[in-house]
Amino acid sequence: MSRKLLHRIGGPALLCLLPLLACDTDTSAPGLNGAAQIKLPAEKLEVFEGDTIPLDVKVVDAKGAPIEGSAVQLVSEDTSVARAAGGTVYALNPGTTSVQARYSGLLALLELLVRPTATEIQIVGGNGQTARVGTELPQPLRVRVVDRRGNGIGGVTVEFSVKQGGGRVSAARILTASNGEASTKWTLGSVVGEQRVEARAVVGGAVRYSLTPVTFRATATSGSTQPEPTPVATRVTISPDSLVLKAVGETGSLSATVYDQNGKQMTGQTVTWSSLNTGIATVNSSGTVRAVAVGSTRVVARVSGVADTVTVRVAAPQAQPRLVISPKTDTLKALGASRTLSVSGRNSSGATVAVSGVTWTSLNRSIAEVNTSGNVVARAVGTALIVASANGFAPDTARIVVRQDVASISVSGAQSPLQVGQSVQLSATVRDANNNAISGASVSWSTSNSSVATVSSSGLVRGVSAGSATITASSGGVSASTTIRVEGASEPTTPPSGNTAWTNEPAGFRVIEDRDWANGWGSWKTLWNDNGRMSIVTVSGTPFGSNRVVQQLHPRGLSGGGSGTAEANFDIPSSMRGQELYVGVWVRVNPEWDGHSSGINKFLWVAPGGSVQPLWLEMYGQNSNPLRLYVVDQLPGGCGGGVNPNVTTSNFVRGKWHKVEMYLKFGRSTSERTTLKVWIDGVLNIDRSDLCTPSSAEKAIAMVRLSPIWGGVGDSKGSDDYMQWGPIRISGR
Repeated sequence: MSRKLLHRIGGPALLCLLPLLACDTDTSAPGLNGAAQIKLPAEKLEVFEGDTIPLDVKVVDAKGAPIEGSAVQLVSEDTSVARAAGGTVYALNPGTTSVQARYSGLLALLELLVRPTATEIQIVGGNGQTARVGTELPQPLRVRVVDRRGNGIGGVTVEFSVKQGGGRVSAARILTASNGEASTKWTLGSVVGEQRVEARAVVGGAVRYSLTPVTFRATATSGSTQPEPTPVATRVTISPDSLVLKAVGETGSLSATVYDQNGKQMTGQTVTWSSLNTGIATVNSSGTVRAVAVGSTRVVARVSGVADTVTVRVAAPQAQPRLVISPKTDTLKALGASRTLSVSGRNSSGATVAVSGVTWTSLNRSIAEVNTSGNVVARAVGTALIVASANGFAPDTARIVVRQDVASISVSGAQSPLQVGQSVQLSATVRDANNNAISGASVSWSTSNSSVATVSSSGLVRGVSAGSATITASSGGVSASTTIRVEGASEPTTPPSGNTAWTNEPAGFRVIEDRDWANGWGSWKTLWNDNGRMSIVTVSGTPFGSNRVVQQLHPRGLSGGGSGTAEANFDIPSSMRGQELYVGVWVRVNPEWDGHSSGINKFLWVAPGGSVQPLWLEMYGQNSNPLRLYVVDQLPGGCGGGVNPNVTTSNFVRGKWHKVEMYLKFGRSTSERTTLKVWIDGVLNIDRSDLCTPSSAEKAIAMVRLSPIWGGVGDSKGSDDYMQWGPIRISGR
């Protein structure tokens, strides 16, 4: 699997491909609720400092299927090298670190190598020379490509090109050596006076960028005798070219030789010495280097804008005995679980030697603590490094992984008996072997008898019919159950006898549309359905005979207010439009439908010609509260506001089909009132004849729309819901 890393240094963005492995890597361990593996894109990655690396980390179940909504936490062990935030790793400084991926007791590790990045090209020697036209300069043109710490970078392409005066270079394109240097010879052109050559470092592969170039200048003279030019320092070299100090406190000497533009050695020049890491070694004004700590750094000598560097390495003492911890890695599967580590001493030959005065230290005490005897106790999920140290011995480190495996689960909140149509919220607590609650554990819910009681993915139980059902919560292979007893009359699966016809359609109305969806959409057109969430589907057990219905899916995470929701629109032919309209439609929502916090759950609207300001019907109700009829008047020039039931209030039962019938009659002028009647399952809920008449130029009713808008702004769906419409009949005059 390839990875694109964003890399920017003083130039355009560079996309570079740097995975060390070409395939996904699965890191697995027993997990929670079927979460068996954390899938990493690679075991190791090599990147450059300054890179931003988005990691595609997935949690999958035992069958390899992704677990949706699983939030994986990324943690870098060495935040000076790289930092992790969200699903992205930021490379900060050269070095190596491990990036931990954590999820519900699972842990996976990604080894990350951060390499230095070239930031500057410097002139080392060959600048400011003088020679006759057409001759080769005595000193080569020398440059060095360095990182932001001044360390040379090998393998970088340097391009030399003549910019003024003609002439040529012996090598126009060359790679830097391991010390970051590249050089070429310059033969001057025929023009007397200043001539120039530009050196440019090109970094990258398919997409390249250049560091700020440097310019060499030379003076070309004619064949006549010219005054000797003033010597200018153009190159400095340090001797020796590397230095090894064998112990902390040891000193060594470096010297610098300065050359002018004609390659002649210069005397009396002031050399400035510096160390790029004084924590490893220091250097004084005379070039004397003193070892401070084990490691390596570079020492720089500068003279009049030119410089040279050498590597100084402080070696660790030889033949020092070392400590060895056993075991080197271990996993604690519950908070409070413990493991005692042992330690022994080994000499340079590997033989066991006596050791005393061992000190134990945890580098991650919030994850795991260790006492003076080496006993490690788990405190939080994660990885901790445990260090053993003793005077005269090299220390050793053990890696302790802490996770929480599921040992028990308990269910609370049960209410028995539960009445038909009533809901109760259950909760499950998942614990490890030491009875510690496991935060964020994934729990699945199931019912033994969905005809008696249903249960949602969040544990919401709803009574359907009289009887008993066992509700089970499961996580990580462990389950717990509770029995729910439901009392009361069962909800009817079909409406009352004689209620399947359009019983309240006024006599003498002309049929405009009568559709059961068996033959598709007909003259209906879907709007804003790019995601395909509104479609015609097949269902069973309907009270109206046909089995084809329109369905709108409201997926988990859907925001309120209509974004991502389709609508189905029917334009009434102009020849059939009038001021009176009858609409009959079957509608239902799924048993676990979550009402918007505003109470708005639209399902149907109508509008006059020349306007999209509608009058709409909605199932009003918040969250799991009962749903009832509510009408909103936004007709142009209307009185506005909401219309509540004024005859009978019928509830929309979740999961049950309901027949909704509406009669609407506009006044012939704004002074004549509008009439509205709405029936639910044949029962009159609204009977109003005092509504305002629209001021639209065309009083005829022109559009009918299936409008499943959820909300109100704000909120988001916590689980998948749907709304369905069965047969619809439109008539009028």
